[in-house]
Amino acid sequence: GMGEKCLRKVAFGESSIYTKQKYIINNNKLYKLVVQIRLLFYESFANLILFILMMLVARKVSKDGWMLVMYLTGYGAIRFVIEGFRADSLYLMPGVRVSQLLSAVLIGIGIGIGWGIRSGRLRSGEYHGSYLLNNDEKSGEAQ
Repeated sequence: GMGEKCLRKVAFGESSIYTKQKYIINNNKLYKLVVQIRLLFYESFANLILFILMMLVARKVSKDGWMLVMYLTGYGAIRFVIEGFRADSLYLMPGVRVSQLLSAVLIGIGIGIGWGIRSGRLRSGEYHGSYLLNNDEKSGEAQ
């Protein structure tokens, strides 16, 4: 009914679909071919890859803050690409999507924090891997 249609539109809204239309002529008849791709699955997969990479890198990080840098730049990059495919984006001006601009800001903040940590302008303590499942090597404690 109407409630189910509304719920489906909220859960899997038009913004989660990339639509490409193509017209085909066959036997003097015009056919419209519509391809729709649910971006939610691609975004979820990309975020899972980012999480796995962060867990692998977390064992080798020596200073606090680098995981935040990796998350901000990685998530910002994923969102920037995915938002480029969305069907109903809000434009700030022609060719500039608000969501992509915000994603670029996330990437910039991540790079800025990374530069600050690397240059010593931002104080960063030693990273002990407190969020790892097995951090015996770094902390020297048995869990």
